Amino acid sequence: PRSTQGVSSAASDVYKRQAQNTWDAWRLIKTDMCSIQGGGAHPSDQVAKATVWTEPNQFVTEPIFVERPGASREDDGLLLSHVLDASKPPPLASSYMLILNATDMTVLAKLPNPDGHHEPFSFHGLFDGRF
Repeated sequence: PRSTQGVSSAASDVYKRQAQNTWDAWRLIKTDMCSIQGGGAHPSDQVAKATVWTEPNQFVTEPIFVERPGASREDDGLLLSHVLDASKPPPLASSYMLILNATDMTVLAKLPNPDGHHEPFSFHGLFDGRF
């Protein structure tokens, strides 16, 4: 594996362009370290391909990668992230489980909280037998 320290990406450009609205949503960013380009002497002169998932007023937690059985590529699987949908004010805000194709970051499913309300905002240590 290569270190990402100092390597910029298209995603960082997206983030910089939206910096004035940093609380409008959070993003999931996939950086393809095998696509690094640029021949500068400093790592920050290099650029890697990035794919971003974001939607307004959607606040994601750290994703969990689930490898597809028999996978042949490192990104062959699913990304799971707990998302707070803050498009409506409390107490109407809700949560859902976001399932992305890890290869291209397309949405496969959004599983709403069965009770229709928001769950505590953390995916670490979260267990809910209803899902």
